[in-house]
Amino acid sequence: MTVDPREPLLLRPPLAYRAAGWGFVLFGSFFGLSGVVQDGSDSYDWGAGAMMGVLVGLSLGFGISISTAKATVNSSAIRYEYGFVRRAIPSSEVESVAVGPGSGLYYPRICLHIDQRGRDRPLRLLALQRPDTAKGRAVLEETAANVRATVGV
Repeated sequence: MTVDPREPLLLRPPLAYRAAGWGFVLFGSFFGLSGVVQDGSDSYDWGAGAMMGVLVGLSLGFGISISTAKATVNSSAIRYEYGFVRRAIPSSEVESVAVGPGSGLYYPRICLHIDQRGRDRPLRLLALQRPDTAKGRAVLEETAANVRATVGV
């Protein structure tokens, strides 16, 4: 698939990841509602309510960050949004775009690595990572080629 370098390129996680993120949001919402409702006795267990609140906050934060993650690539910059991480990399600072290792504790993952001038480590677009399979690598290699064409590296 060839892309027009003048048009912005929108990169999102796979549909299954976004659906899992919204699943976390629903789980956190329903679990949080169950922490608010009393169990029928006259007293309220504030400790359990507080722990449910912490779990709700974690699951909502994780779910929203996965489901709303995106990278917008145009000829002037790469803008990456993932949870609280917001990065804008000007095209003049991009040295290379490659496929490299991602973060996976129990199974291998791959993601896009963006090398920048003046930085020791590349920016890893973890929200866009995929399993390290032939299909996943082919999809990410095509995405990396499209990013290179759009940025002009």
